[in-house]
Amino acid sequence: MELPRAQSGSIARRLSLIVTAVTVLVTVLSLSALLAWSQRRYDESLHRRAQALLSYLEGSLQLPLWSLDAETAATIGAAVAHDEIVSALEIVDHRGGVYFREDKGERVAFDETGKLFYEKRPIGEVRLRISARPGQRFLGRVAAVAGISGVLVIALQLLLIGPLLRRQLRAPFSTLNATIQSYQAGRYDVPRPEIPFSEFDPITDVLASMGRTLEQQIGELRAAEAKYRRIFETARVGIFRTTPAGAWVDVNPAWLEFMGFESLEDLQTHVENVRQLYADPADRDALLAQLGRAGHVSRLEVRLRRKQGEFVWGSITADAVLDAQGRVSLIEGIVDDVTEAKRIQELLIQTEKMTSVGGLAAGMAHELNNPLGIVLQSLENLERRLSTGLAANEPAAREAGVDLRAVGQYMDRRGIPEYLEATRQAAERAATIIRTMLDFSRTAGAAPGPCELRDIVDTALELAAKDYDLRRKFDFRRVRIVRELDPQTPPVACTAREMVQVVLNVVKNAAEALAEAGADEPTIHVRTRSDGSFARLEIQDNGPGMDEPTRRRVFEPYFSSKAPGEGTGLGLSVAYFIVTQRNGGTITVASTPGQGSEFVIRLPVAAAHSPAATTDSAARTGSAERSRS
Repeated sequence: MELPRAQSGSIARRLSLIVTAVTVLVTVLSLSALLAWSQRRYDESLHRRAQALLSYLEGSLQLPLWSLDAETAATIGAAVAHDEIVSALEIVDHRGGVYFREDKGERVAFDETGKLFYEKRPIGEVRLRISARPGQRFLGRVAAVAGISGVLVIALQLLLIGPLLRRQLRAPFSTLNATIQSYQAGRYDVPRPEIPFSEFDPITDVLASMGRTLEQQIGELRAAEAKYRRIFETARVGIFRTTPAGAWVDVNPAWLEFMGFESLEDLQTHVENVRQLYADPADRDALLAQLGRAGHVSRLEVRLRRKQGEFVWGSITADAVLDAQGRVSLIEGIVDDVTEAKRIQELLIQTEKMTSVGGLAAGMAHELNNPLGIVLQSLENLERRLSTGLAANEPAAREAGVDLRAVGQYMDRRGIPEYLEATRQAAERAATIIRTMLDFSRTAGAAPGPCELRDIVDTALELAAKDYDLRRKFDFRRVRIVRELDPQTPPVACTAREMVQVVLNVVKNAAEALAEAGADEPTIHVRTRSDGSFARLEIQDNGPGMDEPTRRRVFEPYFSSKAPGEGTGLGLSVAYFIVTQRNGGTITVASTPGQGSEFVIRLPVAAAHSPAATTDSAARTGSAERSRS
């Protein structure tokens, strides 16, 4: 908090007032001393004049008083009494007779008395009283002159000292101000201020030392800032700074690249609050709660939504920055992209499950295949034994006394052929499942060769349109198929028949999801494109999507979200096995409830392909199509 600034004033004015006050004091003291000195000199002069008058009277009155000439004595007394310094004068003879007396009534400074002698015989006395009035007038004139002089001096000081001081101080203070402004502007390499007054040397020394220190410290800070900014900018993990409320403070380029944004401004434009990036806002609440409790979060894995809408996994390690009151003011941390690690982890888990289930599937398939073969053979024999077209049936029926045609009519009326047909279809479906299980567990097969993904997709979609189960549950022709097949997609190394099965299984799964959701415009997008050393096949629907627990288990064998009896739970697991184990590729799924699902299949590009290989691939694809038809 910035403190209020005190009201500033002029140092020149203040110095002028100080000098004036000192001058006034000195003037007053000087005038006092002058008046005291003048008083003393005047008193001395007055005493000399009084003594002179007294001597004059003593000399002048000897004869008149001896001769008893009162008139002359009075004349002499009157003449002396007219002197301004005389306040009172009295002349008496030795017998006390008064020859002259005059009193002006003025304040008396001092008295002088003189004895009169004639030929050493006392003849009278003179009493002289000296007036203080002339001295007062003299001192008054002196004080007036001194006062006027003092006032003039003080006035001149007030008029001249201020401007002179300002003129003398302006240059050094301007030099100091220029140096300080240079520091304020970030320039610390200015030379030491040169001021021709020794009083400013401590200040200029401090400023010069301060400039050198600041320049060194600022240089070190800039180097440290550049160092850590370089680390911030070049780090391969995302670094972020946000407020607890979710406002953005700063993010580094790795974070922007991870989340699909071009700049911090782009991020702030599209995402007002960091909570919007969390697939599950509860993860943000959990992060804040843990920071509030422990002040630190380590490797918290959350799903995040990138700018383009796809989801990624991030591992967050963060610390809470506290303010002076101990409250969380900032959240600083890093986000590591663990999407691939999560995918690999899921693949490892899935592979382990596939490996363990493979042996079980093989054993079950072999164990079930024998009795199932007997069931199918028995059904076929039962149909043959009841058929009227088999020559051996008629004699056996006559021997038993049974009309074979009547038995056929009875069976038709009771629907027994339909039951037998349903039993045969169920047995064949079971046989298909067993063959799938055997394929699932088989470790060797046809050698992969160059295949065109376009041909595989076309064959799989054609088979899907003719599939009986799809026609019965959902009219596949209602699904809008959007093909975005890049003609530059290179051939892939795979087994065409198996990859047709993979695409068919994924498309069937999407169609069934669309049927369950009852979408107004059910749509499946199929895309192919090059992806480095892989070719990429994307199958996306606008169905109901999956929650996270379902998405994690979607490739598990025998896992199905359908009602009992609606599915075997092997379609996607077989697809996963074919892609990863048989063809060296990857298959992943991204899904959000209410926003559909997207399966991504990546297959290695064929190392070399020739027109013959391409023709062979097309032939094998066509053969697979004909066999599925």
